[in-house]
Amino acid sequence: AKNEEEGKTSYRRYCPICEHSGHARICCPQLSQEQRKEYNDRCKDFKKLLEVFQEAASAPEPEKVKEIKETAALVATYRTVEVAMREHVREVIKRAGFDRLVVFSAAEEAAEAKVAADRAKAAEKAEKAAEAARTAAKKAAERKA
Repeated sequence: AKNEEEGKTSYRRYCPICEHSGHARICCPQLSQEQRKEYNDRCKDFKKLLEVFQEAASAPEPEKVKEIKETAALVATYRTVEVAMREHVREVIKRAGFDRLVVFSAAEEAAEAKVAADRAKAAEKAEKAAEAARTAAKKAAERKA
């Protein structure tokens, strides 16, 4: 509950179990053993998740960011890095066994789909360029022969 008095703002703890202020729900003397066990299990799970993040390798850094001069290319790189970080975090969460507890927004899913489509287009373009280079090299070799 928020208490405003003479321009000052303060907050009081309020327990939803006994409806008294002054202590949090976890400290309530009326908390059942089952509820207390649930808190303990959550604490164990949280510690496990922290350990997994501490042991996880860092996500890869983007290459040559300082060399990017065009705004569109910088934005595209930012989006790629953002999605890569999200994927990295998801993988860490999945390894810890908590993926069932995480819900990602439709906007995040859409952003990931766009980046995946952009990656696919870039890979296709690179493959076409490589094929053209191979064809040109082959024709050049045939002319010399």
